[in-house]
Amino acid sequence: MSSTHYVDNKKFTIALTKWTDEQRRRKARGWKQKRVTPYLAESILAICKNISRRVNFIAYPYRDEMVGDAIENCIKYLRNFNGEKYNNGFGYVSMVAYRSMVRKIKREKLLHTKHLKFIKGLVDISELSNVINANNDDDPYYAGYVDNMQSLLDDLEEVEDYEVVKAQIEDDIKSKKEMTVLEIYMEQGEPL
Repeated sequence: MSSTHYVDNKKFTIALTKWTDEQRRRKARGWKQKRVTPYLAESILAICKNISRRVNFIAYPYRDEMVGDAIENCIKYLRNFNGEKYNNGFGYVSMVAYRSMVRKIKREKLLHTKHLKFIKGLVDISELSNVINANNDDDPYYAGYVDNMQSLLDDLEEVEDYEVVKAQIEDDIKSKKEMTVLEIYMEQGEPL
């Protein structure tokens, strides 16, 4: 690894191209696929961890899961890299990891909405408000409990219909599939 960058793009692209070419030859002969080399594995891990530290991913409580999903997707789609056509293996892996993390956030948002809809069906919001407004100074844990309940109440009041949120996410994913890499880059407004 280079001292100025956590992954040297030229070295990574050469290693990635060599590995993908070997995989294609093995597949053509009907042989079993080889594992990813240690250098590629370390580089993918470094890329995914550093992308998770971006400002738009850092605050999520399931950031480790996002990194895990990103690593899994990078390994899964590593075979699709074409070193003869492209000379930026770092960019390819970065985009796969970035998109994987965005998908994880969307799945978590959908799951959260589903849970809130379920809770909303079980809990009477007026009773929840009464519990929050009750004054119980004797209990030292009551303030934390009230904060959690108030947060839940706010989420329940703002929850949209599950099917509407699911349709919005599916439409967003469908529109992203139809976009070119340049359009996605222009939409983000900043390089990786």
